[in-house]
Amino acid sequence: MNRATGCIDVMRAIGDAHGVSVARVALAWLLEQAVVTSVLVGAKRPEQLADNLAATQLKLSPTI
Repeated sequence: MNRATGCIDVMRAIGDAHGVSVARVALAWLLEQAVVTSVLVGAKRPEQLADNLAATQLKLSPTI
């Protein structure tokens, strides 16, 4: 398993626990990073855009 696959597997488990998509988990994580100053999203369908924007409402627990 490569690193990207491992990350996706972890995000999928978190998403399943919260009832949200992997994309929403990834964007929520990025938004919490102090070194990230902006996040660009892309969507082909309105549902994808809504899911991406909903990442601002997802609060992830801190990791140790």
